[in-house]
Amino acid sequence: MIATCQREGCTNTFEQKAIGPIKREYCSDRCRQKAYREREKAELTERIAELEHQLVERDELIEGLLDKKQSKQPVKRSEQERLTRVLEQKGWPAFTIHYRVNAGRKEGRIFVVNAPMVLLERALAQLEE
Repeated sequence: MIATCQREGCTNTFEQKAIGPIKREYCSDRCRQKAYREREKAELTERIAELEHQLVERDELIEGLLDKKQSKQPVKRSEQERLTRVLEQKGWPAFTIHYRVNAGRKEGRIFVVNAPMVLLERALAQLEE
């Protein structure tokens, strides 16, 4: 009996033996291995897309929480808003005051929301130089 290789893109045919419980699906070991690698690659690509989607959702959640968390003290709130503007203008750079704040919008926003007034003032002084 003549059979066609099951790997996508392969049109090779081969003789399928009528005797025995195991039926071949691929024309060669090379084709079988290539099909396996293609399946693995497709699964990894799907997993990467899933993780990227989860990362976007997590970043949106963090942004939402940061938007809600603002100081009730007017002076500190104005300093937070001022520092946020400066960081946005400079492209959210990394900076070091008492400890290092990594570059990036999320890191900058987390610092702005959680830093005490003294560190806000130091950060503004350093960034506005």
